Amino acid sequence: MSATIVPVTIGGMTTSIHRAPATWTRRPTAASTRPVTRILVRPAAAPSDAIAAPIAPLTRRERVVLSNLSEDVTLEQIATKLFVTRNTVKSQVRSLYRKLGVSTRAEAVAWARAAGLR
Repeated sequence: MSATIVPVTIGGMTTSIHRAPATWTRRPTAASTRPVTRILVRPAAAPSDAIAAPIAPLTRRERVVLSNLSEDVTLEQIATKLFVTRNTVKSQVRSLYRKLGVSTRAEAVAWARAAGLR
């Protein structure tokens, strides 16, 4: 038997409910005979027409790195172009992601396009 995953949206929050079958128990006690339920809550995605302001203002170098992220280049190529190390670019990208509230390159590029930066 496997657990079932039930996606639910409650009050603007995306929720996934993982429900194990009643036969999965931790100990053979009365308290453990009911199904195990775990709820994971994630904020719902912001509407695509709304551009969230960065948590903190972007530095000039972060704006330069963001404009380079929209091109089909590696971090190593960006570093070479900017005369810095790959680790410096990685740090700037991490800071940029944190300030924009994104977690992927595609999300950062989409944010930049929506904000009119590139």
